[in-house]
Amino acid sequence: MGDAIARPQNLEVYIGTPISEILEYCGCAPGPRKVIIGGPMMGATQVELDVPIVRQNCGLLAFGVNGPVVPRQTACIKCSRCIDHCPIRLSPIEIHKAYLARDVKRLDELMADLCVECGTCSYVCPSKQPLVQSTRLGRAMLRAEQRRAKGRR
Repeated sequence: MGDAIARPQNLEVYIGTPISEILEYCGCAPGPRKVIIGGPMMGATQVELDVPIVRQNCGLLAFGVNGPVVPRQTACIKCSRCIDHCPIRLSPIEIHKAYLARDVKRLDELMADLCVECGTCSYVCPSKQPLVQSTRLGRAMLRAEQRRAKGRR
């Protein structure tokens, strides 16, 4: 799917098939601007197209110059939609603030490591806050601090 794909379709491919071959088969325009693997909400941008498909891959999106753009972020309006829609009742906006403040203790208190990165919080946010991205980075920060603390014992 995506505006760079001439023939969008569902395919079953062998594990190990390079992404570039799948895009070529579907009639992808040369040099897509952005390729997302894993679907529109939980997917991640794929930089290299010669990497193989693995068992966990479930979607492939390719966008050209007319593809989606990053929406303009505005200040949080404290609507609590991110909290209301979180399937495990985390507080994504608070995790986002803790990540920006580099507050590892607060990330731990907010249980950022429990986030399943479903993308719902970012999807429902009217202010277009990068909540999933901040949570992902906050989790990495938390894990790094935990590894560092473990090494000091």
